[in-house]
Amino acid sequence: TAMDECGNGSTFEQILTLTDNVAPVFDSVPADYTIECDQDITYDDATASDNCSGAEVTVEQEIVEGDCPQSYQIVRTFTATDNCDNSTTATQTITVQDTTAPELTIPADYTVECSDDMPMEAASATDNCGMVSISEVQTITAGNCTGNYTVTRAFTATDECGNTTSATQTITVQDTTAPEFTSVPADYTVECSDDMPMDDAMASDNCGEVTITVEAVTTAGDCTGNYTITRTFTATDDCGNNSMATQTITVQDTTAPELTIPADYTAECDEELFLDDASATDNCGTVEITLEEVTVETECDQEYSIERTFTATDDCGNSSSATQIITVQDTTAPMITDAGGLMNGEVVEVCCESLEGGVTIPAAITLSIMDNCDEDASVAYSEECIGGNCPTETVESWCDVLNPAVMPDGQTCDNYDVHSLRLFNFAGSEFYTTVEGRVANHYDGTKTYTVTVVSADDANAGWDIELSYGQFMTWQEWIDQPGAQSYKSDCGLGDHTTWMYTMLESGSAEGWGNYAGSSLTFSHQPASGYFGFQLGEGANNKNGNYGFSQWMYYTGTFMGDAVSGSGDIFGDLDCCLPYDLERSYVASDCAGNETSFDYTVRLTGEDCAEGNDGDISDEQEDAVLTAGKNPIKVLSLQPNPTSDMSTLVLSTDEEMIKIRVTVTTMSGAEVMTVFNGNLVNSWPTNVEIPVNNLESGMYQVRAQFKQYVTTKKLLVTN
Repeated sequence: TAMDECGNGSTFEQILTLTDNVAPVFDSVPADYTIECDQDITYDDATASDNCSGAEVTVEQEIVEGDCPQSYQIVRTFTATDNCDNSTTATQTITVQDTTAPELTIPADYTVECSDDMPMEAASATDNCGMVSISEVQTITAGNCTGNYTVTRAFTATDECGNTTSATQTITVQDTTAPEFTSVPADYTVECSDDMPMDDAMASDNCGEVTITVEAVTTAGDCTGNYTITRTFTATDDCGNNSMATQTITVQDTTAPELTIPADYTAECDEELFLDDASATDNCGTVEITLEEVTVETECDQEYSIERTFTATDDCGNSSSATQIITVQDTTAPMITDAGGLMNGEVVEVCCESLEGGVTIPAAITLSIMDNCDEDASVAYSEECIGGNCPTETVESWCDVLNPAVMPDGQTCDNYDVHSLRLFNFAGSEFYTTVEGRVANHYDGTKTYTVTVVSADDANAGWDIELSYGQFMTWQEWIDQPGAQSYKSDCGLGDHTTWMYTMLESGSAEGWGNYAGSSLTFSHQPASGYFGFQLGEGANNKNGNYGFSQWMYYTGTFMGDAVSGSGDIFGDLDCCLPYDLERSYVASDCAGNETSFDYTVRLTGEDCAEGNDGDISDEQEDAVLTAGKNPIKVLSLQPNPTSDMSTLVLSTDEEMIKIRVTVTTMSGAEVMTVFNGNLVNSWPTNVEIPVNNLESGMYQVRAQFKQYVTTKKLLVTN
């Protein structure tokens, strides 16, 4: 068919018979190749050409199995066929192979303690083409000890084609853990004398057996019984790992020694003291015993205690102390060795030597004592006067005032009935008798007369009279005064030159009974002092007895009226009055042990026996004092009271006697000796007594010849 541009065409058909017996020719056939099984297979086409017509290429594919699934061949047979069925073949061989070993992943190497878990993790593997099998071979390689070894895990990954990959995991098993102590004996402190338990330690190991060794080290302390034992335990396992633990045993000596001391005892001061030793034992060592003695004194040297403190000390300084007390006492009272011949409780009677009441009071005996321990044992002397006639601080002696005794004819010598007070021209009664009366003879020589009188006309009326007199004078002293002096002797009885004279210093009377409210004041009559108050035998102008008389003025009021006048007062005197001097001696030592001795000097108030002049022989000079006439006469002690100097005037009727004059306290303690010499007949001796250094108080002035003592009280007023 021929076609023009406009589509016009012409067809000419020629039939040709052609014969084609030539096969097509391959222009290209894919080359053979070998690939891994995991590679892509390229299936290239083959091309062919034909001489006449085109060629159609077909391909047939055959798989030739290899020795494993991943190894095989693909045989591709290409057939080029033309239209005339002429054909040509060509072959391409693709060899698929598996030469790649699997990829193996194994657990990492690690080191593990023998006591820890060992994870046996699996290995894993992948293959590029197929299945993989993994095999494992474990090999244990021993180390240098039980707990040290190596586990080798050899993994092999094999694919189906026998390609393999191998890898090894190494597990290093080691024992680095030291044993652990499960029991270690606790530290303890023990006394050095006690048992010391040495207990064992125990330990366990994480992997094996444990061996425990112990080493003890003793460290000395500051003394024998103080030290430390350090026990070091070492627990070692098979691999040489070890742990150490320490037990400290502190050994100490805190126990003081046991001390045995002598028992306390009490001893008399004159007994021998036994100073025994103490003994001691210690739990661990030696003991040293020291002794300290302390004498605990008391106020008494003979009574004390000895405190013997024993201290037992061991080597570590532990000490025990105990004290033995030895009490030294004095329970023995002093013993009387000489009581001047008197018996305890004896009564020594003393008679009255003169109408004036003169007595010779024996000096207090000197009690001799002996004490078992106290050389300074002392005797305390006290004297107590018992009775209503005892001297006082101001009164040296007393006299009782009595009504004047009648003469044999029943009347007094002036022919009057008995009376003791007469008030001339008095509005009341003129005559009165004495109910009771006392004379206080003072130490200073003055006297106070206290007399209660009753009316001769009215038994319920009378006067309480008090008359005070100054110091008395002898007849010579009386008449030696300026002016005229005389005496009054209505009956001519007695020797007026032996009388004593003075002046009334003051006087008063207070009415009683029916005279109550009346009062009188007395003054001396005559005021010139021609007559005095007179005292002596026959001086009362009523009888020859020892008595007194006084002429006096009175003024005052009686039953409300003023009265005045004169009067007389008379009386007998009894100056020999009884009383007891209880003399007590207490011999005491400083411990207060006492022995008592007492005797009584009894002033009987009775006249001394006629002819007893009190002389004693030389052999009797130191014997018991007996009653008798004292040859010492005290004429005066003036001034009394005094603050400076007092003068004692003494005389004697003996030819010559040697006397000693002392001043003592009222308890008998001698203060001073003021005279030690001779007293001569008819020669008065003046003894000056300085008192300016004495404390104020009452003292005794004692003049002594042999056993005869004359005592006067002296009041010091410093």
